[in-house]
Amino acid sequence: MDNLDDLELIKLVNANNLEAKEELLRRYDLMIYKIVNEVLSNFYWAYSYRDDLIQEARIKLFMITAEYNETKKVKFSTFAYICIKRKVLNFLKVHSSDLKTANTDVLLVCELDSSYQAKSLAYQNPDYVFHINELKAILKRVLNTLPKEQRLIFELYLQQYSYKEIAKIVKVNYKRVDNVIRKIKEKLQQASN
Repeated sequence: MDNLDDLELIKLVNANNLEAKEELLRRYDLMIYKIVNEVLSNFYWAYSYRDDLIQEARIKLFMITAEYNETKKVKFSTFAYICIKRKVLNFLKVHSSDLKTANTDVLLVCELDSSYQAKSLAYQNPDYVFHINELKAILKRVLNTLPKEQRLIFELYLQQYSYKEIAKIVKVNYKRVDNVIRKIKEKLQQASN
């Protein structure tokens, strides 16, 4: 199996070859661990989900073998990296409400400033708590300046509704939702500098 390229291996995996599945996992397990560890380095509060994230990533690896299209001229390893990372991030987004230490304000801050690292309450220091409270105040101040529709769109976004769901609820098109959220994020970024 070592001498097979990814495309040949994928065909065997899709044919339900157990040896091929083991080889695929052997080849990509290090990538999975790197992705999970990279994501968790920015979201310490989610470390309790590490084993679940690894398992979800492995499942996704096997699922994407059926989705992979070699005619798209993208290497399988690149395709796998993107799909697995999205799966890990989506898992955290869905499960963040399960964690008492996570809140949408912290997730938003992390999204707005990738250098910012969220830490669980167990690791917080007074400076961190002050910083989070300051960011919450900025968020509240910016939201209070928005027209009613824009505020509603962004509040739904903070509640983790999809852009499509927000568009349906507010009765605007998808592009309007995207533009409003992008502009509010820019305002928040400017206000926090």
